[in-house]
Amino acid sequence: MATQPVDPDHGLAMGASAALRELLASMRTLLASRDDSGSSEASGRPAQVVRRGDALAAALVAYAQCQTLAPESLEVLPFLSSFANLLWHTLDRRITVTVDVERDCPALFVDAAALEEALIQTVLNAQAAMPQGGKLMLRGAHDRQDSRLLCLDVTDSGTGMSPAVAEKAASPFFTTKEASPFSGMGLSAVAGFAAQSGGRMRISSAVGRGTSIRLFLPAALDSRRG
Repeated sequence: MATQPVDPDHGLAMGASAALRELLASMRTLLASRDDSGSSEASGRPAQVVRRGDALAAALVAYAQCQTLAPESLEVLPFLSSFANLLWHTLDRRITVTVDVERDCPALFVDAAALEEALIQTVLNAQAAMPQGGKLMLRGAHDRQDSRLLCLDVTDSGTGMSPAVAEKAASPFFTTKEASPFSGMGLSAVAGFAAQSGGRMRISSAVGRGTSIRLFLPAALDSRRG
């Protein structure tokens, strides 16, 4: 089990994100001119590269804890139920999704869109660990150690990670899959979101026994327990 620290060199990540966005803006201008001339390339691989570059730039901002967040009170059961419905339409049908929210679970105080994006990144990792299908549990519960926080837990029945891999899993650009310029930012962005929101991310995993990604996030003030 490892609590994932967020790398302190956030300035470098923000600089890289800004440079990447500038490059992507130039690419969009070029693609638009090709589109005006009737070239089919505008909707092909170059456009796909731009979209993936946008996702990488957003992940760098999240990792650097520099997202523009608008936290609000968010009831856990309706949110996770709606998110599970989204997954039902997008995940491999061989993956069973279950939602379990503890009774009297407090409301969250987070940015809903940023939380959804963080959960999507977490679930994509889980899906990759279950190539033959499996079980995915979304759980909400009190944090037993800190009443100011609650825990959102995404648990899969996949291949799991060794302790060495789990320790590095939230490091920027770390991946156990075939490397590409766009891979390895998912969990580092999730960890950055959790930290910027006033919480943290923790990974629990064992080879052959699946993985749990736990997000400890602020509870809304009016729903905290004693």
